[in-house]
This record gives sequence, structure tokens and C-alpha cells, in this order.
Amino acid sequence: MRRPTTQWEAAGHVATRCDEPPGEAWRDDARAAVYTLQFRDGRRGRLVCGLRRQEVCHVAADDSEVAHAVRAWLIARGQRQVSLWCGASPVATGPIAPRDLDTLPAAGVGREASLITLPPSNAEMVAALGAFDRVVAAEDSSDSPPEIETLRRLGPDLAPDLDRVAVFRPGLVVSSLTVPGMERNVIGLRARGVPQIVLAPRSVDDVIADLTRLGAAVGARAAGARAAATLSAERETLRARWGGRHVPVYLEWWPRPMFTPGADCFSNELIALAGG
Repeated sequence: MRRPTTQWEAAGHVATRCDEPPGEAWRDDARAAVYTLQFRDGRRGRLVCGLRRQEVCHVAADDSEVAHAVRAWLIARGQRQVSLWCGASPVATGPIAPRDLDTLPAAGVGREASLITLPPSNAEMVAALGAFDRVVAAEDSSDSPPEIETLRRLGPDLAPDLDRVAVFRPGLVVSSLTVPGMERNVIGLRARGVPQIVLAPRSVDDVIADLTRLGAAVGARAAGARAAATLSAERETLRARWGGRHVPVYLEWWPRPMFTPGADCFSNELIALAGG
């Protein structure tokens, strides 16, 4: 599958990143990016996404689809506040959370409904709930539990084949906004009318809460509560065992370019629980 040439594709517009500078208001925001919005009706717009402020022009101030895309962009970069403006008019402001982007069926997800998982972590979470027998497809890099080797694969986690996901007509997709770029998946699934639950944990507490939320979403509420309790107990055991030990650790996520996770990431908590 070829690498996508667009940042995301919503039902009513396509966003493409451009090289122009974001402007003086974003001078101190290294993550700020400028996007061209090409609307299906022929209009064009400009969107600047920064971590603290976002601004869109040539778009109606009540455009909920653009607001949804900006929320997904922010959450994928660890943010939990939106401040999107169209000129002097606020489009979306205030706290945001991954659950805001869920598109769960109104009637709920039955115990027999099929599931699709996109990042590897979500496949393991579904397995922890004892519901992996309902998973019909996953993205390419998932390797646990062992049963995943028999499933259909959908492409890389940052660019799965969303049209193919829709063809499966899953009861629910378990998607994520844990790294930049995954907004493409969440926005694209919404555009296709595919039901999804969106997870984006930043801490071990978030993972524990997500087990409970996911269990409720897939009709395995009791299993979710048990999995959350087990993880909480394991954390307390590790704290008691390694709490006084501190071994310097460097965690490299990727070699080219070389980078390591920042402060607000549960991998750091896991290292500390192991004595690092």
C-alpha cells in the first residue's frame, strides 16, 4: 500500500499539509502545522493547527467536521484542550477527551459483534477482555496474542486500508490516537460511518480506565473490571518490589531519526515500576 499523500480525508473535505509558515501567533510552537482544506463542493480553506491555538479560514464557524478533525489532531499529540477559531468566532474551545470522538452504535455493541483492532496495543487489550475470538482483522504490526497470525491484515498502523475496514462491516473498530498521524484513521473511519471507540492513554491510570471503558463498549463489562483490577494489583506489587531502585534507562522508539518518548508517556511509568 502506498503512503498517503493527504493528512486526512473527512466526508466533506481533504486536508493536505503545506510548507508555508503558520504565522507570528505560532512562533513558539514547534509542532504547529498548516493544512490546505479542499472541500468536496469546490471550496478551499486554510487551517493552522498548533498545540495551544488553532485557526481556520474560509470555513463556516459551525463546521463540526473540521472541529472533529482538529480534536483528533490534538489528542494524537497529547493535548486535552482545544482552542479553534474562525476569525473572531470560536468554533470549538475547552477540554477534550478521546471518548468525545467515539462513534458507538446507538443500540450498543452486542456480545457477538465483530471487532477490528488497528494498533497492536488495542489487540492486546481486547485479548485481555477475553474477546479476541471476535476480532476479524488487524493492522500489520500486531503480533499478540498468537491467534492474530490467522487474521486478515489491513496495512500499517498509520495508514491502514480504511476502505477495506469498511468492507468488513465490523460491529466496532478499536482505534487509537496515541501517536501523531493516527488522526487519519479516526477521521477516515468517521467519514465512512464505521463505528469506533477511540483510545489514547497517556498514563497507566489511563490504560486501566480504558480497560473498563472498552469492556463496557464490547459487552464485556465484568471482564473489563477484572482486567483493570488485575493491572492495578500488578502495579502495586511492582511499586513495592522496586520502589527504591533507580537504574538509568534510555528508551529509543525509533533509530532514524533517533528519538525517545517525552515526559507525558506511560512508558516512563513502566520503566520506573521496573526499577528504572
